[in-house]
This record gives sequence, C-alpha cells and structure tokens, in this order.
Amino acid sequence: KIRQRAKVIARTEMANAAAGGKTALWNEATKEGKIDPNKLEKVWSGVSDRRQCAICEGLDGQRVPFEMSFGLGSQTWLSEPAHPNCRCVTTVKKIKK
Repeated sequence: KIRQRAKVIARTEMANAAAGGKTALWNEATKEGKIDPNKLEKVWSGVSDRRQCAICEGLDGQRVPFEMSFGLGSQTWLSEPAHPNCRCVTTVKKIKK
C-alpha cells in the first residue's frame, strides 16, 4: 500500500507541476502580447474509459473563457488535475464563432 500511495502522490504532483508550468506559459504569453485571451478558450479533456470518474466525466469537454475556471457543482478548477491520479488535461483553443 505504501508503494501504491507513493505512485499516486508522484503522479499527482507531476500533473500539478505540468499544469502550473502550462498556466505560467499562457500567462507570460498573454503579458507579452503573443496571445489574445479574448480570442481563446480553455477546454477540459478527460480520458473516456472505464476508469474515468464522475468528476472527470462531468468536466470532460467543458469550454470556458481563457481567464475563467472550470466548474462542476460548487467546485471549480483553473486546470487539471481535479483530484489525485487525475489523467485529464486542459488545452487552449480559438473561440468557435
């Protein structure tokens, strides 16, 4: 059990670090004028398989304005991970017109 718990913590912390780096990159690109947040939205992408949890299923495919949070019920997230062992990612896309 200790080994399994260590793997969960490691995966989750790696996901947190990757999401933090991605968000920092997006913020820096916005400050430098390289991207226009008014023309972008964030998209939550889950892994649709038998291991997908209710949280990730509810967030999957959600599109929000670039500077907004994703929401499910009373909970909100700026980006993944939504929980320990979360396999979701967030991406940035041009706003569909």
